[in-house]
Amino acid sequence: MQNAGTDSVWSNYCLKGSQVSFVKGGEPILLGNSVIEPINANVPIKSSSCITCHGYASFDKTGTGNFAMLGTPQVGNLDPGNMQGFSSYDFPWGPAAPTVKP
Repeated sequence: MQNAGTDSVWSNYCLKGSQVSFVKGGEPILLGNSVIEPINANVPIKSSSCITCHGYASFDKTGTGNFAMLGTPQVGNLDPGNMQGFSSYDFPWGPAAPTVKP
């Protein structure tokens, strides 16, 4: 990471997996980080989907993030109803998000 010139905040980052589809064969694809899901998002790891959660990364007209679904497992295809009043942030949650979780 140092050779790539990244900020030191990423020094302890460990990618647990990657996901490119919401569903396979009609079934939600499950994948979660053993630290992020239970501690930061309050979601059981066996009920999480990286791409679904990150698909909801969005903010409203005040810049507040769409955090209403934290603590609720989000798997499978995105529900457009969960994006009402929010603009997509194109998948990233984290340091670059407009505002942090209240």
